[in-house]
Amino acid sequence: MMPSSLSKMYRLLRWLLLVVFTIGVILACTPGPSPILGPSETSSPDCRIVQHDMGETCIPMNPQRVVGIGGAGFFALDLGVEPVGIWHSELTKILGIQQQIQAIENIGDPPNLETLVALKPDLIFGWGGQEIYNQLSQIAPTVLKDWQHIGQWKEMLMYYADLLNKTKVAEQLMATYYQRIEEFRQRLGVPPNQIEVSVMRVRPEVFDLELKQSFSGTIIEDVGLRRPSAQQQDIFGLFDLSKERLADADGDVIFVWTYGYQNTVAKAAQFALTNLQTDPLWQQLNAVKNNAVYEVPGYWIGDNVKAANLVLDDLFKHLVDKK
Repeated sequence: MMPSSLSKMYRLLRWLLLVVFTIGVILACTPGPSPILGPSETSSPDCRIVQHDMGETCIPMNPQRVVGIGGAGFFALDLGVEPVGIWHSELTKILGIQQQIQAIENIGDPPNLETLVALKPDLIFGWGGQEIYNQLSQIAPTVLKDWQHIGQWKEMLMYYADLLNKTKVAEQLMATYYQRIEEFRQRLGVPPNQIEVSVMRVRPEVFDLELKQSFSGTIIEDVGLRRPSAQQQDIFGLFDLSKERLADADGDVIFVWTYGYQNTVAKAAQFALTNLQTDPLWQQLNAVKNNAVYEVPGYWIGDNVKAANLVLDDLFKHLVDKK
């Protein structure tokens, strides 16, 4: 091969190497495509991602203006957080917290969107509201979580405590709850499982037996009191009881209550209980014969720590202090 040909060949090779090197540098310096994140996936030093029924949401690290929808506002109050808005349900009267919530805006149920906008919350949380989630999340970061039954009130407390940075407060509340249970057992005088406790709700058209997974059922189980066989089912909450099966409501003790979200319903339920008390089938029950039927307030259908402690108050009152 002639020298001139070799020279041309070397020049061509050098040129090709230069092109390859240049392309490599350009590719190395060019950033790849950025991932596209939806609003609920974005994060910043001022918020953190939480999972809930509608996906995930970045909530403030330290929320200051919270709104609880459904009954979730009561959990905030238990945790020492004053929401800017909650639903003022009939339960507020039964729990005796009217004064405590007087300055808190009533958002209604379902929540009034115009009211929420005016409150300028930095966090909305609770249950229900899935059908208006898009509107809620445009007002503020929104976390919605429905529960299988209100017997999960302890899990609900810890979940909302995490949202509000109040986990230590929740742990102390539960520690106090269990301390009271231990005190009850010590003062009862007999092993709790020697006392059979029936729990019954009277409604205008039907009677309900509260089962192990109801709110009051979980408290009675924590205490260790025995339930009648018909009330030991591991199913959600309660089941309807016909008058012909009133014997299933019997026990050493019967706790019974009426409750209505509206005044008219509450009055109708109370009237139904009055009628029941004169029924011969009711009067045949052992607890009735032994004057061991105790009418208790509607917080027995509650779902929060305050209601749980009020139920414990009733257990102390009727099973310990009355002896």
